[in-house]
Amino acid sequence: MRKAGYGANTEETEQGVSGLGVCIRDAHGKPVAAFTTAIPTTWFNKSMIPRHVTALQAAASTTERSIVAGGNGSLTGGRP
Repeated sequence: MRKAGYGANTEETEQGVSGLGVCIRDAHGKPVAAFTTAIPTTWFNKSMIPRHVTALQAAASTTERSIVAGGNGSLTGGRP
């Protein structure tokens, strides 16, 4: 995932389901969450990957900025 910037899953978790995911990091670069998408494998085409990854990365980037803007850089805003 680090090298490509996203993770892919083709029926590794559930038969007939493929998915893509990107990491969401806090202000310290620590992974705290992820955005993912899933699609029936019969509809999945590798040519779709760049478009979906770009959308997931944009959402992750927006979320990461919100985490940083929250003050202490954590996803919980300082709550346990």
